[in-house]
Amino acid sequence: MLAARFLLGSLGLLAAAACDVPLPRLAAMMTDGCYYAHGRAVFRISGDHGRVLIPGDVTTFTVRRRRTLIGAAEVTFAPAFLFDGSDNGPSRVEAWYDRRPWTFEMVAGTDVPTVRMNWSAYGESDVVRGAPC
Repeated sequence: MLAARFLLGSLGLLAAAACDVPLPRLAAMMTDGCYYAHGRAVFRISGDHGRVLIPGDVTTFTVRRRRTLIGAAEVTFAPAFLFDGSDNGPSRVEAWYDRRPWTFEMVAGTDVPTVRMNWSAYGESDVVRGAPC
């Protein structure tokens, strides 16, 4: 199964290259720094550790980064957390069910590392690496 996914992904890239079709930009891996949602700093990553910068059930978490066989960038937070707040952006975080890890796929085609994270009620927000915090 894994080999088949890799083969199909590779064939698609080769076909695009052969037809002079621009290849899609791979998603950037999550890098160290401060990450923002709706203009507000929500967490900071340093090495394999993260610190949530808004109040809530989770204050620190571990970070695992990886690239899949088809080139997608992923990041796993343990424990995972969800945003809560208003239309103005997240104002607190809630721990994911049983404080389990959660893997997020990084957003492809962006100029800076971007991860799409979930809200506790519904929806999602792009969280973007920005200025130091």
